[in-house]
Amino acid sequence: MTIDELREEMETELTWRSDELRMLKNNLASISKDYDKNKYRKSLIVMLYSHFEGFTKICFLIYVKYINEQKIKRKHIKNKPELIASSMNDIFKSYENQDKKNKNFKRQIPEEKAIHAIYRRADLIQQFENYYDEIIYIKDDVISTESNLWASVMSKNFYKLGIKHDTFKKSHKAIDRLVNLRNSIAHGSEKAGISEKIFNELEKIVLKGIMENLILLFEREARMLKC
Repeated sequence: MTIDELREEMETELTWRSDELRMLKNNLASISKDYDKNKYRKSLIVMLYSHFEGFTKICFLIYVKYINEQKIKRKHIKNKPELIASSMNDIFKSYENQDKKNKNFKRQIPEEKAIHAIYRRADLIQQFENYYDEIIYIKDDVISTESNLWASVMSKNFYKLGIKHDTFKKSHKAIDRLVNLRNSIAHGSEKAGISEKIFNELEKIVLKGIMENLILLFEREARMLKC
């Protein structure tokens, strides 16, 4: 995958989602009463959140796919230790496995857990240069939107990939407000509806401020990996 292809995939994803939101918004013109429009905007909030979460996750996964296809060795991205750690997730888990024991002390009673921990750590140290020389590969399950894509969840996913975690810090309040509204609507506690002002503010921040800029962010990160 080239950087142009990465951007094209993300832009295609954004286009159909933006078009769908636009189509749903256009239906407001056929509703005459403001009360009914506010009610209808509840469904727009749900769809705005749905596209925000779906688009964000797909962009993360497209970027992960890009990383994997570049066949970059870990030693060539030492400036991104978090990304290296994410690529070694299964390796670290194997060293955390307490069943992995030093055979010389395996039958010792009482069992000496500390000595087995040192054994695992020493083995990791011995193997680390080999791991550093391996090609980086990130599994899709490293990326998670959890049950809701709160601002903190987005930040955690950035961090896992070695990207500045507070990139969209100015939009964090809007993200959490959207999640809260969506949950209130889904749970039935938001009965009054959504005003035009509130929806327009959230749509502008989420669609223009975040979703469009995600493409630019991942394109920039992809170019930096090439350096």
